[in-house]
Amino acid sequence: MGGAFERQLRCGPGSRIGGAAGYRDRVSTRHVPAQIGDVPPIGRPANSALLEAGITTLAQVSAYSRRDLLALHGVGPKAVGILAAALAEHGLAFTE
Repeated sequence: MGGAFERQLRCGPGSRIGGAAGYRDRVSTRHVPAQIGDVPPIGRPANSALLEAGITTLAQVSAYSRRDLLALHGVGPKAVGILAAALAEHGLAFTE
C-alpha cells in the first residue's frame, strides 16, 4: 500500500490531507458563474481562468493573443474558438 490510498486510510475520508472531499473543495469550479459579463459561455474552468487573470469583458479578451489565453490553466482550443467568434461578432480580434 502507498500513496493517496494509504493517506486516506490513515486520515479518514473527510480529512483535508487524505480525503477526496477536501480535494473536491479545492478543485471545484461550481462557485464560478456560468457566464461573465459579455463573454460568451465557455465553461466554468475557462471562466475561472479568465476571472483569475482579471478578464471580465470581450474588450479585455481582445488585449490578449490566442497563445496567451491558451497558456491559462483551464482555457483550451474550444474556449478560444468560441471567444474568437464572439470577438468577430463585435468587430474585435485577438492581439497577435
